[in-house]
Amino acid sequence: MLQREKESVNDAEIIASSVYKDIYTRTSNPAPNVLLEEILLEVHALKEEVLKLREETSRNRQMILALEKRSKSYGEEIRNRIASMLRLIEDYGGAMTSTSVKSLMGLSKDEFYRTLKCGRDENLIEIQPNPKDRRGYIISIKP
Repeated sequence: MLQREKESVNDAEIIASSVYKDIYTRTSNPAPNVLLEEILLEVHALKEEVLKLREETSRNRQMILALEKRSKSYGEEIRNRIASMLRLIEDYGGAMTSTSVKSLMGLSKDEFYRTLKCGRDENLIEIQPNPKDRRGYIISIKP
């Protein structure tokens, strides 16, 4: 695609050059020739800028693809954590405090709450306030 764009830019330069030569040979007054030359220089500078922007767009697309790939692997990591959390809660009778789950799984606070949110969004777990400790939660598996 980039090759086609470069060819079209080259074709446009050839056309502009031939138009410039044609006008230059027809006019004897140097003022229009200077003006035309300035316009052609500006057109050439704009073409170069367009090519640079296209290259930058191509690099950005590649970066976006890499980020999407990383995002997919991140989603798999959270799904694995949710599965581990569900097995842990099931092994301990189907309900556990948030503090216990967090400490047994060895997760940071952010990782733990992100995992809880994803599990709740997928309707896999139920979160209720802990009546003994108002700061914590009781996490149970949804049937």
